[in-house]
Amino acid sequence: MAESNSWKKRLILLSVSMLFSFALAEIAVRVFTKVDPRYYNDADTQLHISPETDNAKDNPFQLPMGFHTARTSTDASHVGYPTHFNAHGMRDPQEYAFKKPAGTRRVMILGDSVVFGHVNEPQRLPPALRTALQARLGGAKVETPAFSCPGWDLVAYQLMMQQAVSKFEVDDVVIGIVLNDLAGGSAPLTDKGKIDLRRLEQTPASSMSWMVAARAIARQSALITALVWAGKGFYAKRSTLEPTLAVLTKGQHAFDAAILNLDSGFGWLAKTCKERKIRCVVMSFPFGPQLEEPFARQVIESWFGKAYAPSVVNDGPQRALETLSAKHGLEFLDLIPVYRAAGDVASLYFDTPEGRIDYVHLSARGNDVTAQALAELLAAPPAATTD
Repeated sequence: MAESNSWKKRLILLSVSMLFSFALAEIAVRVFTKVDPRYYNDADTQLHISPETDNAKDNPFQLPMGFHTARTSTDASHVGYPTHFNAHGMRDPQEYAFKKPAGTRRVMILGDSVVFGHVNEPQRLPPALRTALQARLGGAKVETPAFSCPGWDLVAYQLMMQQAVSKFEVDDVVIGIVLNDLAGGSAPLTDKGKIDLRRLEQTPASSMSWMVAARAIARQSALITALVWAGKGFYAKRSTLEPTLAVLTKGQHAFDAAILNLDSGFGWLAKTCKERKIRCVVMSFPFGPQLEEPFARQVIESWFGKAYAPSVVNDGPQRALETLSAKHGLEFLDLIPVYRAAGDVASLYFDTPEGRIDYVHLSARGNDVTAQALAELLAAPPAATTD
């Protein structure tokens, strides 16, 4: 009996010691680092849906099984910033009717996390574009509804074109393309103009209950967040961004093959917009290292610990996208010269909690510079294009 009590005391002492050590480590991480669990654990802004389980009342735009859209039923946060969703699942407190209000210019934006925004909502690209375009149109009413979600790629943009643009009355559609949309294996439309659903019909792997609990704890713990993400080598870097950046080091034409695979998809976009008399702009968001050598060196050495490769400072992917857009009569906005002309390119990008510059997602200034360039294009008559 005495021996049993002794073991109980040891277990209690061990448990208390472990909790105390965890608490000390948690405090140390919060005090001496910039790790913010909200930045790395933004799953509350994403929701896997399928036609069988999603509530059509909350989200009228059904994506195929395996794709996800922004949460529509509750507000949440993304990289530490509050998010508010309207009835259609857009990150936007404003509601939009399917029918465009009289005397209104409506520009719909489709994009991934860059459009979704790593900033407060008033600093995002859609409201910045609304303000910039209104100024150029003499104060005319402008609406900029945007369907966007972290992780989307060209397949998702095409799906939303099929569904959202068929319901909403719009004047213009802007599709924001990030380079990892090209390197991430986007399935193009088939020759018959149908989206290839083979990749999309795979059911997402279900999470084990203990994993769900671990994520719930990690969302509140800076220590667990730091350990998990350190062990993963930073998920976004390893899974999508680093390989895409590595492709850039292969030279000007490294993305040509991937972009050629998008030919049928661009053809479908052009055909759809022409039939509905919608102006369509393809806008290319560059990776920061494409802009200038000092920034490329800073990014590659601080994020990846690798020697700087000068060939990342090129506009090869943009030129290939421009050629493909021109082939199908789509307008193209290349943001590389816009960002270079703006100067201080580092300030165009989001500053992460660790103090490193995110070379993909835009800061408030980056969104404003982008909005000004896009508004300038949209306020002018469409350029003459070939069919």
